[in-house]
Amino acid sequence: VVYPPHFVGPGRLGVLYRRKGAAGVREMPDLFTTLEAVDYPLEPILCGGRQRAVQDREQWGSGCNLVAVRP
Repeated sequence: VVYPPHFVGPGRLGVLYRRKGAAGVREMPDLFTTLEAVDYPLEPILCGGRQRAVQDREQWGSGCNLVAVRP
């Protein structure tokens, strides 16, 4: 479960990727694209869905608390 503004969209946090043995780094579109590039794909569950006002409210109200029933 992720707070979308930090992980996707124009206000996301930066993600730099460097392949082992490569000379430089490159900026990736988002964390999930980077994980997919290293064969570790994850599908995010967006806290608050796709509506920004709901995302902010759920994040503020600890909406990211969850229980994992099984892996």
